[in-house]
Parts: sequence; C-alpha cells; structure tokens
Amino acid sequence: KLQTGHIVAICNEFEKGNHCSEKGEYEQAIDLYKQAVTDGYSNDKLHVNLSHAYINCGRFQEGIEHIESYFSSENAAGLPYELMVNLGMAYHGLEYSDQALKNLIKAKQIAPSRPEAYIGIGEILVSRGSVKETIGLFGEAKKECGFDTKLYNHIGGFYNDIVGDYEQAITHFAIANALSPDDPILLNNLGIAQIAAGGYLEAIPCLSKAIKIDPEYCNAHWNFAIALY
Repeated sequence: KLQTGHIVAICNEFEKGNHCSEKGEYEQAIDLYKQAVTDGYSNDKLHVNLSHAYINCGRFQEGIEHIESYFSSENAAGLPYELMVNLGMAYHGLEYSDQALKNLIKAKQIAPSRPEAYIGIGEILVSRGSVKETIGLFGEAKKECGFDTKLYNHIGGFYNDIVGDYEQAITHFAIANALSPDDPILLNNLGIAQIAAGGYLEAIPCLSKAIKIDPEYCNAHWNFAIALY
C-alpha cells in the first residue's frame, strides 16, 4: 500500500507538470518533473516533456545535459524521436547549428513521416540563408508527412516571412486551416498572408472567425482592423 501510494504521488507530479506546461508555466513544470525524476519516476514521455520545458525557458544547456544523461542511462529505450528533436533544438538555441543539424537529421531518419525534425532543420537552413535548400527540404517533408497541420502552417510562415511569396503562403495556410478549421492561430496566419497579398476582403472573414473563437486574441483584432481600414 505504501509503494502504491508513492507511485500515485509521483504520477501526480508528472500530471501537474503537464498541466503547468499546457498553461505555459514552464519553470513550475520543470520543478515538478524534476521532483518526479528524483522520486524514481522515469519514462520517455517525462523526459521529453522536461527537456521541452527547458527549451521553452531558454535553459538550453540544462536541456542538453538532461537528454544526454538520459540517453546514456539504462532507462533509455533506443533513441526516442522526440528527445532527438529536443536535443537538436536545444543545440540550435545555443547556436551550435552543426550539432543541432546532426541530431535533427538523426531524428528524421528515426521517423521520416513526422514533421518536427523537418521544421527544425528548416529553421537552421533559413538562419544560414539557404532558402533554396529549405524549399527542397519542405518538398520532401510534404511528400513524407502528407497533409500535416503543423507542417503546412510552418511552410506558410516560411513563404510569408522569408520568401515573400504571399500566394504560396496563402496556399499552405489555407491547407493548414482546412485541416484544423477552428484554430484561431491558423485563421490569423491565413488572414495575414491575404492582407500581404492585397486580399483585404478575403482576410476579413478569416480574422472575424478567429476573434469569435478567441475574443482575447489581440493579434487577430489588430489584423482585422488593418483589413477593415
């Protein structure tokens, strides 16, 4: 009974940490996850979430040390995809782009049909000014991952913010929006691209819907005002 109660308490720490992460309270999440580890709770998901919280707090070195320590322990089962992605993004946060690419490419090899590694690699290529190579990478990602909301939203942002090809941005944002039609962020992004392309009337219903879904979404209000003006 004592052991069972102890396990339940540890699991509660893990769940509380997840709840804090969902609210963006990453420092509190880290404390809860670390306590769960200290108390003996360990699985891939815990370490994925803990390393993700480190990255979101900008504590990249701690994230790297935690993941590499876990990889070297007997608890790690192979090379979990999510941890490889997080390790790559933590190195990217420290601007160690070569090491970041190495880990993200490994992640892509582990799970070629998942989008996160492609997105991370794309961010590094963009930071190096390799726009043409990034376009090729995203072509491969679309072929391997299919119609993934996160991927198409990211590609839309790439064409909108980096390339300045607003029609391509609209195309990709529209596909992401069709996959998740009630996501206010996707609606806002589509509206931004339509405004950039001069399609103010087309942007109005997207931004209006985003505001109806999330009345406190300030960016959508701002962009809606621009379209109306």
